[in-house]
Amino acid sequence: MASDYNVVTRLQKSSIIFQEKGGYTIGTNLNSKLYKEIVERIIEPGLNKFEAKDELAQILENYKVSRLENDASRYDLKTNIERFLKDKELQGISPLTLDGYRWQLSIFGDYYADKRVQDIERKDIMAFLEYRGQSKRVTQKTTLETIRSILKVFFDWLKDEDIIEESPLAKIKPFRLPKLMARALTVEELEMLRESCKTPRERAMLEVLYSTGCRLAEVAALNIHDIDWTNRSIKVLGKGDKERMVFFAVRASIYLRKYLDERKDDCPALFVTERRPYRRLSMRGIQRDIEHIGTRAGIKKKVHPNVLRHTFATLMLNKGCPMSVVQELLGHDDLASTQTYAKVTYEHKHHCYEKYFYQ
Repeated sequence: MASDYNVVTRLQKSSIIFQEKGGYTIGTNLNSKLYKEIVERIIEPGLNKFEAKDELAQILENYKVSRLENDASRYDLKTNIERFLKDKELQGISPLTLDGYRWQLSIFGDYYADKRVQDIERKDIMAFLEYRGQSKRVTQKTTLETIRSILKVFFDWLKDEDIIEESPLAKIKPFRLPKLMARALTVEELEMLRESCKTPRERAMLEVLYSTGCRLAEVAALNIHDIDWTNRSIKVLGKGDKERMVFFAVRASIYLRKYLDERKDDCPALFVTERRPYRRLSMRGIQRDIEHIGTRAGIKKKVHPNVLRHTFATLMLNKGCPMSVVQELLGHDDLASTQTYAKVTYEHKHHCYEKYFYQ
């Protein structure tokens, strides 16, 4: 009996897993069934090595056998986070998105530093989301949904790489978020911002953000040579390294030239710092300038670069611009994203009603 026990114990400790055909369970629960067959059909009858070999071959016909991965780094959480980030960087996702992934996954990696990726379960994800929800920095459900979404992308990647069998987020539903309409500025508020600009750089920046409808990161990355002054157009590198052409108004052209004419540097960036050494103005620098303009204007709404993008889209749709054209100008991959702006075009809807409704 002792020899039987030793054989089974050795099998349990071996780096082999067995999957029964017709089923899909891995681990000692299934393995015990195999061990029992080996004991009953080979060990207890006392078969010699030749008989045991034939009998074992018959037993294993009903199982899929594979050797477990012994490389500890394969299942290390932080190692896989770094691999994931490098993979996404190679895929060309935007630096802003990559920074978001890195920040949230670093917190997750520290929280479960003692766990291997294949040991993380649904309950662990729920516990982490609850923990993040208690943070003073996470004040809205939208942030929690962003965290959940990032974790889902990460664990889906682990599954695609055959590191885990199933994602623990497979059955975790997205957070229900209120359908907030994009908050655009009124024409009056836009004029108030214009009147509150103090420097040529501020005015040029405001006009470019508004008249192109570009994202903050896209404007921050612009270079002077990107501008086609004749056609008043700019080549923009958007999300996923996708190029598109955007246009700017006469007013933007006037203030851009004023700003560039007063500059004394040779930096290729369209917007640069005000002090030496002159260098490209960061996204945070642009955001800070727009916020300062909004404060000086006394506008109660929170003014930031994305509000100008919302305003561009909303006013374009209000004037009757086809949604597909607005989609192209904004650089949206799908029309659903552009439709967010269509929900706030009350004036346009009212105008169409008055124009087309038959009394």
